[in-house]
Amino acid sequence: METSRAIESILTFGHVSSTYKFALFRALVDLIIESPCRRSGNGVHLWPLLTFARRYLEYYWPLLASQINQAPPSGHAATFSLTRCFEEFKAANQTHGFIGPVLDRDRSPLTIMDYLDTARPLHPAAARLLRQIRQAIIRYPLIRFPNVNQRKIHLFDVITSDDWPGRRRLESNSRTPKPRALQSYPDLETAETKYLQLSDRVYQELAAMRFWLRDAVLKRWAEVCSRYSAGLQVETFFQATVIQPRPRNSTLIRLYRQAYRDIGLSECHYCGRPLPAVWELDHLAPFRRFPVNLFWNLYPACPECNRGRAGKHDLVLKDTTAFRERLGRHTALCLASGHPLITGDVAITFRRFLAKDVPRTMDDQQQEIVNHTLNVLSNLRRIVPTRPWTA
Repeated sequence: METSRAIESILTFGHVSSTYKFALFRALVDLIIESPCRRSGNGVHLWPLLTFARRYLEYYWPLLASQINQAPPSGHAATFSLTRCFEEFKAANQTHGFIGPVLDRDRSPLTIMDYLDTARPLHPAAARLLRQIRQAIIRYPLIRFPNVNQRKIHLFDVITSDDWPGRRRLESNSRTPKPRALQSYPDLETAETKYLQLSDRVYQELAAMRFWLRDAVLKRWAEVCSRYSAGLQVETFFQATVIQPRPRNSTLIRLYRQAYRDIGLSECHYCGRPLPAVWELDHLAPFRRFPVNLFWNLYPACPECNRGRAGKHDLVLKDTTAFRERLGRHTALCLASGHPLITGDVAITFRRFLAKDVPRTMDDQQQEIVNHTLNVLSNLRRIVPTRPWTA
C-alpha cells in the first residue's frame, strides 16, 4: 500500500501545515466515494480541475461560519492559505446576499451547493474565488508534493486538454484563463480544459481504503485547526465540517418526483404494486454510502418497501433476476422519455462514472447504465463491513 504511506507522509509532514492539501485530499476521496467502481480511460482517471475548486468552496464555507482559522496566527510566509480570498468572498456575500443574508452553520453547505448547481450566473466574487482556488491547485501540489521527508512522492498530475478525452499533454504553464462575461458554474466546468490525472493503480488503492482515508484526512485537519484556533476542540471541527451525509438536496428530489410522474412511473420499484397516493423516492445505493442523486440511483417506492425490512433490503441483497429486470425496465422507461433531467443524467454518468462517450443506441446506453448500477451495489456489498442497506 505505497499510496497510503505516501498520503500519510504528506498529511503529517512539517510543523506548519497548509490546509489546502487537506481540502484537496478530501475532495479526491469524496469523488472516489461517489464513484468507487469508475472505469479508467487509457489507464488513467481525469477530473475537471474546477470540480476540486467547487469542493474547496463547499468545505471552507462552514469553517468560515464557525470562525475556525485556516492559517496560523503568526501568518508564516511559507504557509499557503486561501483565508484572505474566502474572507473577501464572505464580505461580498454579506453585502450583496447572492447566497444568503447570513451565515448559518447548519444551512451553509446546502446553500453553497444550491447556488453552484443551478444555472444562475455566478457573482463576480464567487467566480473569482473559484479561479483563485483552481490556480492554487495547479501551482502548489505539483511544487510541494514531489519531495516530502526526503522521499519522492508522485500521486497525480495536472494536465491540459482541448479535446478531452482525446489529446492530452502535461500542463506546462499555470496561467488562469481570462474571465469572461458572467457564467454559471456548469458553464464554467464544461469549458474547463485542465484536469487532475490519477493513474488507475493509485485510484484502485484509494478506492479500497476511501472511508478510512476520509476519516484520516478529517482527523488531521481537525488537529491542525486546533492549533490555529485557540481552544478549539476536535469535536467542534467535526461538527462544523458536516461529517453527516451530504444534504439530499430537497429541491432536486422534488424535480425528480415530478419527472417520474411525467414519465408515467406508477409502480413501486421493489414490490411492483401500484404506488399509493403518498409514495417515496428512494436511493437504491444508500445515500450515506453513495451520495449520488441521478435517475439510476433514485427509484419510486411505497413506504412499506422503502422502510420495511422485508421489502427493499432483502430484494437488493439477494440480487434476484426480478430485481435485475426491474432495473432494466426503470432505465429503459427513463431513457425513452427523453426528459431533459434524464438526458443530463446520462451525459453525467458516462462522463464522470464511466469515462467514455455516450453510446449512440438507447439499448447500449441502457445496458451500460444497468451494469454500472449493479457494479456499484456489488462494490458496496464487498467493501462495507456491515449491511449497508440497514442504516
